[in-house]
Amino acid sequence: MIPVLNMSLEEADKIIKLNSELEKRMQNGEFDKIPLEHACRIARMVANSKITSRWWERVLAFHLNWETDPKSTDAKDYGDLFATGQVLGIDNIELKTCEKEGRGAIGGQQMRFYEDIPWYMFVKLNPHDHKGFRIFMLHKNDIHNEIFVHKSMLPGVSQGSGKTKNKSDDERRVMIQETFDKKNDILWGFGLNMFGKSEIQKEMWQRWQDKFETTIDDLKNWKTFKANRGV
Repeated sequence: MIPVLNMSLEEADKIIKLNSELEKRMQNGEFDKIPLEHACRIARMVANSKITSRWWERVLAFHLNWETDPKSTDAKDYGDLFATGQVLGIDNIELKTCEKEGRGAIGGQQMRFYEDIPWYMFVKLNPHDHKGFRIFMLHKNDIHNEIFVHKSMLPGVSQGSGKTKNKSDDERRVMIQETFDKKNDILWGFGLNMFGKSEIQKEMWQRWQDKFETTIDDLKNWKTFKANRGV
């Protein structure tokens, strides 16, 4: 018996075996075409973001009839998904998934604002149940507006935190703008907390729901989606 878990060794071994089997099956592509109503539960059963993040790319690409891993001869990174149309700098998308139960974070780390990635798709699994997920699509301009117009959040450095040490908020925004202008290659973290208590956080969350939340059905007609978003 494992006292902290109040679980027998046999029960623990069964869980370990099941998790290992699910990881292998996911990596082998067995879950790439599942109905999306089961995606949340399967992702949380595997619970290994290094595996599930790649799986989300494949399963979304299947249901949207998109492609994964946009490629170019210049060897630059163009994100994770390639929507209908397939024009680099216009139809390529970076995907960020937030899977943890009970948490309100929506966003991601290591965002490369200096790359030609125009769209960012944030997939948020339901925090209070396992029944589904929500999708928020932000254009790079929308992210820029959150940082510089609404000033709703100030991104932090994903790697090399010393780069912003002792920097004021205004100085950090200058560095972020330089990233957008391709004058540096700093990786930034960006996002929000849907459970945020401050007025700025509440306004940001409401704006995301009103302006950026979308559905699989909406994204299937990519041309119309872009037109409706004014892009």
